[in-house]
Amino acid sequence: MSHEDQRQEALIGLFEACRAHDPSKGDFGAIATVCIRRKVWSAKYKQQSHRHRILTEAVGLEHRKTPDAPTIAERLPAGAASDPAMVIELRDELRERAANYRPPRPRRKPNPSPIPARRYTPEEIATAVRLVGEGRTQREAAAAIGATHHSVQRWLREAA
Repeated sequence: MSHEDQRQEALIGLFEACRAHDPSKGDFGAIATVCIRRKVWSAKYKQQSHRHRILTEAVGLEHRKTPDAPTIAERLPAGAASDPAMVIELRDELRERAANYRPPRPRRKPNPSPIPARRYTPEEIATAVRLVGEGRTQREAAAAIGATHHSVQRWLREAA
């Protein structure tokens, strides 16, 4: 753990001590010391855990094998995304596509009816069509045989 990391953890511990300090319960120095030490020790322990081993042992981009060797960052080639002209061009293209983007319409799911569809006999259909022909409304004809008026509409279209 680097000196800067330890210092940062110590400052976090000091902040926690400031929040937890109650003047009626004792001296601030004692609680600050405990909070700071606990924070730094727990950070060291956490860093050494198996879960954080890869990050702890990782080599930074500024690492040099020898003092005169190039750093890892200097040896890595710059990608096309680091060219400012390319970044501006891609950003403009993205804005243009975003302006013309329309999200796909959600598909309508069929509404599952709790009542199963009823099958009407040809006699019932003929009765409904005859009642409408005699001057009754579609709703009256539908009520006479126990159907919906939409069913009667469909039967009239099919009969025409």
